Amino acid sequence: MDLSATPRRVLVVDDDVLTTELEQVALEAQGNEVEVANSVAEALRCMVKRSPFDVLLTDLHIEGPGDGLVVAAAGKALQPGMITHLMSGYPDIASGLKAIESAVDDIFVKPATAQTLRERVGHALARPSLGKVGRERLPALLREYRAALIEEWYVTVEADPSLATIALDKTGRLDHIAELLLNLAARMENPQSLRPGTAKLIAQSEAARLHGSVRREQGYGPIGILREAARLRETIGALIERHLMLIDLSFFLRDVLNLNVGLDAEIIESLAAWGLDG
Repeated sequence: MDLSATPRRVLVVDDDVLTTELEQVALEAQGNEVEVANSVAEALRCMVKRSPFDVLLTDLHIEGPGDGLVVAAAGKALQPGMITHLMSGYPDIASGLKAIESAVDDIFVKPATAQTLRERVGHALARPSLGKVGRERLPALLREYRAALIEEWYVTVEADPSLATIALDKTGRLDHIAELLLNLAARMENPQSLRPGTAKLIAQSEAARLHGSVRREQGYGPIGILREAARLRETIGALIERHLMLIDLSFFLRDVLNLNVGLDAEIIESLAAWGLDG
């Protein structure tokens, strides 16, 4: 079934009249029934007085009292079955955290194309809302998205002038990175493993030690290993920000702390192996 062709009742909220008009035209062309509101107060009246909506598309920053988070929270209270999408030209982690508290189902960046709007609305009810699915821990997130994470990390490494001078093909650069990520996730789940040299978890250290010895053979110096680790830390941070809506906030601070300590442990062990294999 083509979900994008299934008509839905949609409420679009934005203080920019032209934006709501364009979004209304795009969504009505798909066969949806669309109502628009240009203020928080108007959006609340629509949700109270109109028939239930299937989907809410609201801007985050709305001129006047309140904002998109207020609209989303009110929508969940007034119409619990409605799927809520928050739109923002300047998404950030703080807004993401507030969005989770407001039970927002998704956040996406403005300006959105007509195709993007239609796809978001068309698939809105084809998946469960985040309020109905389990939140993910960071180790699980690393495992689930490790292939995409490695590809993104590779791009940043190749773009780093200092690292690009070390001539390696893609296989040579990435050969054992997946094992490093899996071991990092395992370290995060076992606090004892976050201390370098823990005897009972030598197997997890082997990937980090292999990394250090292989990088030396490939012509890396200690600075190169540190720069690669910095790019990996940045790439993981970007992954977390993109998937913030999936993360279990009750463990978030602990997981982020363990992530950074775990990365540091792997770096220390890699550098030790780089020196010991000399």
